[in-house]
Amino acid sequence: MGNSPPGISYNADGEGIPLINGPAEFSKGPFGKTVILKYTTEPTKLCKENDLLICVRGSTTGRTNIAGSQACIGRGVALIRADVFQGYLNWYIHSNQKKIYSLGTGSTFPSISYDDISELAVPLPPLPEQHRIAAAIEALFARLDAANARLERVPGILKQFRQAVLAAACDGRLTEGWRVSQIVVGKRSDINSQSNKLLQREHLPVLPSSWIYCHTELILAQDRPGIKTGPFGSMLKKHEHRNEGIPVFGIENVRSGKFIPGSKIHISPEKAHELSNYDALPGDILISRSGTVGEICIVPDKIGEARFSSNIMRVCLDREKILPEYCCELFQGSNLVRSQISSLCGGSTRDFLNGRILRSLVIPLPPLSEQYEIVRRVDSLFALVDQIETRVAAARERADTLRQSILAQAFSGRLVPTEAELARQEGREYEPASVLLERVCSEKKEKTGRRGVQSTLV
Repeated sequence: MGNSPPGISYNADGEGIPLINGPAEFSKGPFGKTVILKYTTEPTKLCKENDLLICVRGSTTGRTNIAGSQACIGRGVALIRADVFQGYLNWYIHSNQKKIYSLGTGSTFPSISYDDISELAVPLPPLPEQHRIAAAIEALFARLDAANARLERVPGILKQFRQAVLAAACDGRLTEGWRVSQIVVGKRSDINSQSNKLLQREHLPVLPSSWIYCHTELILAQDRPGIKTGPFGSMLKKHEHRNEGIPVFGIENVRSGKFIPGSKIHISPEKAHELSNYDALPGDILISRSGTVGEICIVPDKIGEARFSSNIMRVCLDREKILPEYCCELFQGSNLVRSQISSLCGGSTRDFLNGRILRSLVIPLPPLSEQYEIVRRVDSLFALVDQIETRVAAARERADTLRQSILAQAFSGRLVPTEAELARQEGREYEPASVLLERVCSEKKEKTGRRGVQSTLV
């Protein structure tokens, strides 16, 4: 068991020997090598290079690492050095991390004692079998690690794929082949003139011939306020918040084009009536105006009566000109739209989006019929991505389950042929574990000069 040296002896100048006080000096993985962060000039308990170190205090109790060099060990760790094959014991201790943690005493700061560790029963096979078990675990875990490394790359690849799909949806590439077989018609005379002026004034990317550029001002609804910012100040005070009642949506409900259910704030029906102009209806668009500026989602169907907070802007669209789904895709995937939001929302200390900025954004607008096709294709591709993500998550769970299965088989004699089985097949004698343990105990008595060292076969 470790014993921390006096704090006055600590230094970071390399004086004395390395100090391992706890998990801060542990590197990644159960058998990673410890790192040197501090030294002590008054070492107490020492570990040797390649000793197994185990955390014995706090939430990391049971976590293991390998000593990278001789070091002083503080009271947050203990060393475990085997008289049999060290690699076998290392794997066994690692496989019992949860059990070791459960032995900890203390409700707020659990810790385990010398007795807790030393009384842990270890299934002991003959020495050659110990080596085979450790080698088999390492080989199988290496394959699982390689598989997990590939799985860990998938989310990043899928994120890039989603962004590429959205970018293609917003510049016409996603429906390029579709347009060839279509006769595109639509009522656009009210915004064609503005589009021509924009093209003359701005250096904008070239769009498909049936697409136009326009300001968002021209695609807003006429029967309701097109853009409305949530209630400020005295309109909704903190003491009017309730745990139940009519939900008030905030920025926590808007993430990556999706509406996240639930609400931190509720208000009474009477207060909701006062704020009836701040209703959030199915099909409305919610945009975060501070914090995560520009995050967007659509209010889903069957949401019930709801309001929105001051950090949110509600946008009501003219659905004969633009689909809410396509509008969301623009805010997520159009480099033109996102660059405008970034440049126009920058403040001295915080970014804010307001109605003036939102109305002034220039957006690429395809005919309504093509918007339907864009939305259909994006949904279809994203559904495929969702399926892949589900399969990846399931594969990770299977890998974790398989690790536990490997360890369970290893320490119950089912992972590799036993030494007794091999001896019978090869027509030779072997040394059973009982003989090995008696010899180890005898050697230990001679080394330590202590009496009463006992062996216990479980």
